[in-house]
Amino acid sequence: MAQLSLAVRTVLLIVALVFFLSCLLLFAAGMFAPRALGFLDAAVCPQGMQLNNHEYSRPDTEGNDVTAVTLICTAEGQQPVDATPKMLLILFSLPVLAAMLLLVRSRIPANPG
Repeated sequence: MAQLSLAVRTVLLIVALVFFLSCLLLFAAGMFAPRALGFLDAAVCPQGMQLNNHEYSRPDTEGNDVTAVTLICTAEGQQPVDATPKMLLILFSLPVLAAMLLLVRSRIPANPG
């Protein structure tokens, strides 16, 4: 039983760490290489569209040009769809799930006896 408990704790820790690291990697990929997130097309974009990013400049309150990047879903012949809300949901869900896994892990005794 002790070995099973240790194995479960180890697996939960590894999965939680993967979720935490995935959050950072997904954010970076979304900003700099959105096609690297192609596996999320089905979850984030309407059918037949792909994830992409769009840069645009606009002046801030002081008149300086500020470049903004948004995630959009695109397809030829269709209007772009903003993917930022769904992507943020995924990004914020990963750390929450990781924290829940760590909470479950803390409830499993390290040395059952």
